[in-house]
Amino acid sequence: MSFHGSQLQVLEKTKDSDSQHKRAAGRYVTLSKLNLIIIIVALVAVLVLVTVLAVVYGGRCSNDTVTTTAMPWNQTRLPLSLRPSYYNVFLDVFLEPSFYFSGSVSITFTVIETTDIVVVHSKLNITSEPKLITTSKDALLPTIKEYFLYPNNEYLVLKLNGYLGKDSDYELYVEFNGVLDDSLAGLYRSSYTSNGTIHWMATSQLQVTDARKVFPCFDEPGLKAHFELSVTHRSDYNAMSNMPAVSTSRVTGDRTRTTFEPTLKMSTYLLALIVSDMVSNTNDSLKIPFRVWARQDMIDAANYALRIGPEMLKYFEELYGVDYPLPKMDMAAVPDFNAGGMENWGLIIYREYSMLYLDGQNSLNNKLQVN
Repeated sequence: MSFHGSQLQVLEKTKDSDSQHKRAAGRYVTLSKLNLIIIIVALVAVLVLVTVLAVVYGGRCSNDTVTTTAMPWNQTRLPLSLRPSYYNVFLDVFLEPSFYFSGSVSITFTVIETTDIVVVHSKLNITSEPKLITTSKDALLPTIKEYFLYPNNEYLVLKLNGYLGKDSDYELYVEFNGVLDDSLAGLYRSSYTSNGTIHWMATSQLQVTDARKVFPCFDEPGLKAHFELSVTHRSDYNAMSNMPAVSTSRVTGDRTRTTFEPTLKMSTYLLALIVSDMVSNTNDSLKIPFRVWARQDMIDAANYALRIGPEMLKYFEELYGVDYPLPKMDMAAVPDFNAGGMENWGLIIYREYSMLYLDGQNSLNNKLQVN
């Protein structure tokens, strides 16, 4: 077979083109293999890196967990190992000129998870070594190895020489003192002036986390308990709290101790206390005593709150179909308070502006504020 020149040129170009395609395909296969090798190497490298990090940081996480368990005071929340049920609180309140209080607390708690560490909240001076007893028969009772305050998380920590028995009940006894400052938090001092004389009082505001400024406690709202409070104060002053007083006895010539009924089960921040020379008026329209408290020269301004308060309480009882569960209701107006009012169970404390109103002397806005 013979070819013309032009046909030979076409054939040669076709052969050259085929050769180029083969060379390109060869290079493509070579590059594909190279890319595959690179990808495999990269994956292996990533796998090795992840394994190394898992070993290094996984070990650190494990150590952190052990440390956290061994040192629960590093945590901002209390351990779940203990649950309080009852507080016996004794306070000795001194106003001018020293402005401090001392006291003790006995906390009954149940062990939910066995532990050799007890952690409670406290922002107080601990004046003696805490004591631990058990109220459960045959329960383990380890001694206290050491105790210390951990200010970073406002804790009092007790390290024990052994473990507390699960499901057993214990009592922790702590003595302490604190300052009646003007911070408007915890148990603090307030005052008013009448006829040129300064009258001092001690009043409380424990919400949100300031019960720990008054007595060592499990100061989280979910850890509810009953509270039995006893207060020693000036004999010419009165003391009031969430519950009615069950006894008043003279301790010395000018000091009196007032003891209150135990509260219902409630959060620490709802406990309330006022030591003052305030006076009261009473409304007897309900099945329980309903009283308002104010300084002597302002008590008439509390009569509006005394009239509408019982009406509101009755309205909400009917609205919700639930009777008010406490044996009394007190509302007190104090000169210095950090909020408009605080819903302490049985003793609602108000700033004076939020509770006192005199028709013809105060504004309508003031009346609405009381409402």
